[in-house]
Amino acid sequence: MSERKPLLTMAAALLMLSHGVWAQTGGSPVAPRDTSVPASSDGTAHANTLVVVAEFFAKPDQVDAFSAAIDRHAANSRKEQEMLAFDVAQDPLNPAHFTLWEVFVDAEARIRHRKLPSSLEFWPIVTPLLVRQTDGMLYIGRELRRRPQLK
Repeated sequence: MSERKPLLTMAAALLMLSHGVWAQTGGSPVAPRDTSVPASSDGTAHANTLVVVAEFFAKPDQVDAFSAAIDRHAANSRKEQEMLAFDVAQDPLNPAHFTLWEVFVDAEARIRHRKLPSSLEFWPIVTPLLVRQTDGMLYIGRELRRRPQLK
């Protein structure tokens, strides 16, 4: 029996992301990105920073098509002024399993992001490529708030 290496936890992956060592789909080192939170008018970190974590499961025969679509969406999303981070990881033991995380300056920035052409074009492309979850959703998602005490 071959030894299986443990997968990174999301917390470890996010820590690696914040230090610029997590790549879009393979875990290869990449140049650090500025993932700092813009300061509010009083100089403190934004207390309203929104972190979205979503897991997608591509149909086994659609992994390459989904990979291309999510990579294109990530590249477009990273250009947004209010997007502090957008990264995608792919499970090496289950290539159909993708996890993405987006960091917005606030919840309103996410609303604006979802109305941009890149986001509006993304869903019709990927919907037929994904396995629906038992609740009928296309992904498993969570919205989190960054702790304002962290700088």
